[in-house]
Amino acid sequence: PLFAVAGALIGYLYTIGDDLAEKKAGVTPPPTPTWPFTITSISFFTFQYWLSGFLSSSGVDSSSIFATMSLMALLGFAVFDRTLVGFLTSLATAIGGPLIEIFLLSTFHDYNYN
Repeated sequence: PLFAVAGALIGYLYTIGDDLAEKKAGVTPPPTPTWPFTITSISFFTFQYWLSGFLSSSGVDSSSIFATMSLMALLGFAVFDRTLVGFLTSLATAIGGPLIEIFLLSTFHDYNYN
């Protein structure tokens, strides 16, 4: 359920951001992506998600994982987005996601990292 909430929040950030950019700054919103483009971008993200766990479980050190994931994120942004709203949403997710996770882990103690 938390991933669904996160997905909805991210979707709303894009919707609100695109509307504000169009109304306030006169920025033309990006075109609606095609289904193949959308599926490819989701597949790329899914691969990133899998790769981070795979690298960690394979004993790769944290700084190498961070560098790899950062490069993958930049590549994904360059290929699939390239908008100010996308950058700001990514930044909010990069900062807010870990903060929310820290709050949930420290408050409810339902899970811990080994």
